Amino acid sequence: GADLYESYAGSILATAALGVAAAHALGNADISGDAIKFLAVPMVIAGVGILASIWAGINLVKTEEGASMAQLALAWTLKNPNVSTTITGASRPEQIIENMKALDVLPQLTAEVMGKIETILDNKPDAEEDWRG
Repeated sequence: GADLYESYAGSILATAALGVAAAHALGNADISGDAIKFLAVPMVIAGVGILASIWAGINLVKTEEGASMAQLALAWTLKNPNVSTTITGASRPEQIIENMKALDVLPQLTAEVMGKIETILDNKPDAEEDWRG
């Protein structure tokens, strides 16, 4: 499927164009002030919607698996064949312990759960084309 940008880009651009047309119709012929607001508002609303849908979906998976967001993210990078290296970071010793609990989450990331995460993120790379014949 298309990634989030491709899914929303057409509707965002169309709405932004309608916003500029509305600003022009209201007598704001120059592209300043209110016209820019009419242009920006649809993009801001769409951006908030995209972030909210990702946040809600990841929290749904996180809650079902009983893991923190950091643990789920680390476990996902470990399980994902498209990720070659998992790098952790911590500013406190407790964070190191919490991060390592991602190893406990790893067995819970079944193909079904990974599929849910991929559906939410919608950014899985296309398979590489084999040009060798």
